[in-house]
Amino acid sequence: MVTTCGRMLSTADSSSGALTDTFDRVFSAMKNLSTNIAPTLLDTQKDALVKEAIRTFKRKLFADWAEQRYKILYNVLPLISEKSAKLIQTASKNVIKSVEAGYDQVQSQIQDKILNARILIQLGQTDAAYEFMNENKDIPEIREVAIQNAIQNKDYPLAERLSLQASEKDPGWRRIWEQYLIKIYDATDQQQKQQEVLEKRLFANYPDAFEPLKKLLKQTGQWNNERPRIMQLAAKHLTPENNAYILDKEGQWDQLIQLVMQNPSLTETYSEDLYNSYPDMVSRIYYQNVVLNEKNPSRQAYRRMGRRIKNYAEFGNPKTAIKWIDGLIEKYPTRPAMAEELGKVKDKLIKKGELR
Repeated sequence: MVTTCGRMLSTADSSSGALTDTFDRVFSAMKNLSTNIAPTLLDTQKDALVKEAIRTFKRKLFADWAEQRYKILYNVLPLISEKSAKLIQTASKNVIKSVEAGYDQVQSQIQDKILNARILIQLGQTDAAYEFMNENKDIPEIREVAIQNAIQNKDYPLAERLSLQASEKDPGWRRIWEQYLIKIYDATDQQQKQQEVLEKRLFANYPDAFEPLKKLLKQTGQWNNERPRIMQLAAKHLTPENNAYILDKEGQWDQLIQLVMQNPSLTETYSEDLYNSYPDMVSRIYYQNVVLNEKNPSRQAYRRMGRRIKNYAEFGNPKTAIKWIDGLIEKYPTRPAMAEELGKVKDKLIKKGELR
């Protein structure tokens, strides 16, 4: 399965995330299989499987894809012995030598260090693992392995210390360290600290922290009292897009409609939710900001216009949608493509019985 995925690396479009998802599923299956069968296999059987993983790891299919290449080895570590670990480390060093100098080689070197740390952990060489990770803790990926290992061993003070140190000096990875802090404080029932991290994260414009923060405050019985302060700070610190997300979650329609009026780009996203409270206002701004948003007339633009009108008809007033179409066709008699595309939408609305 891994080889099949590897063949897709140079040909598949990875922008949609489908290839990444496929790899994630394959590697997850590898890890689960390795973990589950390890207690039932003879050492010779384990070594044979590790050698097969090494052969796959060395394939040229994974050139320029260091992370995917090394995950092949990460996910068979439950099967390793000291003997096969040396084979893995040798294979890794040889691959690094074969990689072209530059970014790809640097990434392979980082992955090699992660591999070494995980091997030491897997073999139970605790002191050596701790020393190695401490020496390399300025590499974020190694620090993350150290944090994960500390959490696994329920050494929460160490995990917290490593996360806090990094959070203060490593802005690029700050979001990752904060996620670990949230996990640590949740496991240790340190609600105040968890709240502080969630608020810091939220007001740094990460709206995904809002629901966990709300859940935490509800659990502690503080939500009703804290809610006005949270909403006020969100309005002050968050971008209009992120603030709108929270206002929508909370059903704060009065504030949300004002925000949409001030930021026309939000109209299409929130018109459906706002329509029941402000049907006339939403209809007006939807027409101005969404339907008429096409700057360069073309058939493709008219199709988009038609889709937007159809979307409005599904949550708004179908009769108004028909009036928009008739008005546009009448206003632009020299645009037959517009009349044709919008006419199709009108016919579908009538056929659907929207006017009854």
